[in-house]
Amino acid sequence: MLILKILGALLAVLFALALLLLFATIPRAGVRIIGKDGLAGIWVQYGWLKLRVYPLPTRRKKAKTVPKAAEESQPKKGSSFDFSELDLGDTFFLMLDLLDELRDALRLDTVRADALIATGDAARTGILLGQIAALAGMITPFLEQNFNIRDYHIAVDGDFQGNTPHWEAEAAFSVRPIRMGWALAKRWRTLKRLYDSIQKTEANENE
Repeated sequence: MLILKILGALLAVLFALALLLLFATIPRAGVRIIGKDGLAGIWVQYGWLKLRVYPLPTRRKKAKTVPKAAEESQPKKGSSFDFSELDLGDTFFLMLDLLDELRDALRLDTVRADALIATGDAARTGILLGQIAALAGMITPFLEQNFNIRDYHIAVDGDFQGNTPHWEAEAAFSVRPIRMGWALAKRWRTLKRLYDSIQKTEANENE
């Protein structure tokens, strides 16, 4: 039994080293992120292989037959994430920190974002619009100076009478996987704090 345990441990170490070597030799992996009104998808591509990594594919369940009248009477589920509750400061500085570290390893192809700010309160909408516009104004020169982006567009506007925000964004870039993984691992505390903030916001919206 002891010999089997030792052999198992050695195989695990060899497998981990093989994976590390594989990621170290992979030149670049492409990543595409598309989001709209609380929904998002992330795809990773290397050569001809393209995988959706978020959300993970799930087995389709057989749809239940619902009478048309009952279906029309049910409220449609909209976006559950209100980004006005997100910590914009943490998000902004984390983004700049990552971009600065990955400057020589990251190639940005597409950065597009359109946002319509609406909170139901004109004063709050104005404050939030000013904050986001200021952040966009700060990050744009940084990107233009450090990256050659082929498709770049950022637009922010406000709806001072409505209460339904709208946003959509797309980003496409390529990066060396081992460099990206190391950069994210060093900032796991900040990433976890932002993730918890998003989860808390979604829970409050669904109550």
